[in-house]
Amino acid sequence: MRAFFGLFLLLCLGVQMPAAFAQAASTTCPSIVAFGGTPGGTDNTAALNAALSASSGGRACVYFPAGRWALNSAQSYTFASTLASITIEGAGQDVSELYFPNATSGLTFNYNGAFDSVHLKNLSLTSGAGANSTIGISLNQMQTSNSNPGNTALSDISNVTLRGADGYLVGAHWGTGVQVSGVSNVNFYGDYIIGPAGNGVVLQGTSSNIPVVFNFTNTFFNNLTT
Repeated sequence: MRAFFGLFLLLCLGVQMPAAFAQAASTTCPSIVAFGGTPGGTDNTAALNAALSASSGGRACVYFPAGRWALNSAQSYTFASTLASITIEGAGQDVSELYFPNATSGLTFNYNGAFDSVHLKNLSLTSGAGANSTIGISLNQMQTSNSNPGNTALSDISNVTLRGADGYLVGAHWGTGVQVSGVSNVNFYGDYIIGPAGNGVVLQGTSSNIPVVFNFTNTFFNNLTT
């Protein structure tokens, strides 16, 4: 209680908090730096895999500080069990950039059941190519049937920008910004998907696994084919 009132008093007096404290207060996820991540041109694939594998029970959380973080190949993660969850977050759109320089897709998450979930927030995914076959973010349900798709865990893509690595409306772009296959209950909030070509969001399923409930709030689509 005494520590709380001390912090409250400092905030009221306008005292600037140290940068290290500010970062700790903004996220509880371990930093990618702790697993060997390096901003710039270094491939961070091994660091990301290590970060996602470090947590037990398939419940992983990783934080990307400010900077451009290169991932030289498509990143795919398959949940080993249901009731598992992954959070990947950054310091802000175009502040933390996950950069895919090659003509590959970005982040793919394969759900093992209705109660797995993914949470992506406060970052940008950029493509170094203009291939129409690439997908920025893919949420894929491996469970072939679901009699009650509304009874699933909640996933979200919040404050995420998907664009070309060369800027806005230049040449590079994702073929599809986000593809959701058989996954229900997904919130899109504060997202920005921009061309100069490609698809925004693709929602698909099957007759035995019909995905339901998608909320789009403060989300923008600009200069896309579809």
